[in-house]
Amino acid sequence: TPHPPAAGLVASTGCVDVRSGQEENGERVCEFDGKLSVAILGGRTLLYARANTKTCGGRSVQVSSSADGITGWSRWQLLSLDAPAPGPSTNLYFFNVHALGPGRLIAVFPAAFPAPAAAAPAP
Repeated sequence: TPHPPAAGLVASTGCVDVRSGQEENGERVCEFDGKLSVAILGGRTLLYARANTKTCGGRSVQVSSSADGITGWSRWQLLSLDAPAPGPSTNLYFFNVHALGPGRLIAVFPAAFPAPAAAAPAP
């Protein structure tokens, strides 16, 4: 059975959950309140989880990895995506990752990108 860094302690695992009010022994913890996704790339097991970057909205994705899929999990890191309008109002609800061939992954994810600001009409 894999043992990911799902204890969720923010300081010790680096997980991102600004929204969570959950604590364990006085330390904030991540709720991992969305779908998890696992993929293998380059001999490493990658675990993807939702990251709540704001108290309301601000959903993103974070990843941790392990060489054996059981121990030695890395600290969580936020993903950086090239998106049409990435920003603080962008919401990625989950990240469903699949192998696309040797050394390649593809992810399917529902997302909401903010509409670009409309230009003010000319006087």
